[in-house]
Amino acid sequence: MLETNQQTAPALDPGKFNDPNVTAKGEQRAVVALTHLKTLWFNTGSLCNIECNNCYMDSNPKNDSLAYLSAREVEEYLDEIHNENLPVEEIAFTGGEPFMNKDLIRMLEVSLQRGYRALILTNAMKPLHHRFEELASLNTRFGNKLTIRVSIDHFKPFNTGSHVFFPRTASCFSRVKWSIETLIASLFPKRVFKLASSSNR
Repeated sequence: MLETNQQTAPALDPGKFNDPNVTAKGEQRAVVALTHLKTLWFNTGSLCNIECNNCYMDSNPKNDSLAYLSAREVEEYLDEIHNENLPVEEIAFTGGEPFMNKDLIRMLEVSLQRGYRALILTNAMKPLHHRFEELASLNTRFGNKLTIRVSIDHFKPFNTGSHVFFPRTASCFSRVKWSIETLIASLFPKRVFKLASSSNR
């Protein structure tokens, strides 16, 4: 049974967001101009094997509000990139947990075959464990063009971060650690990212 530790977020001041160009203090909002499309992101679906307090789309094992993306849909967008001659360099996949989507390996393969780099955001738990052999094969075929970015709150198993399973049991943390070690052993690029929060500064 999934245990959750939901926290109620403080209400936002609606006055802060009345004007898209000016802040509540009357100051000009910061803007980063779009120069070109470098990375195209795909959301593979809202289902996830865990539930995190700070998830931007409330993904969990029951939230199927966003249907699974299909490999055919990805191919259609890749065709559009090619036809429009867009300068895309990387195709990235997030969720939910991308490895819960049975089409993910095919999506990665198609993206890599067309010459793009591929990136996956994952919690590196059981859904990933079933795909190690296929991922290793892709990594061998396409060199270092496939990156797997693991989401982890802390370097210790018992923190009070947003991933609700870490405070519950050390075995979950150990599984993630094992996944990272296995990926490194398969010669995947080593990059470390963490979610910054008040509990892990």
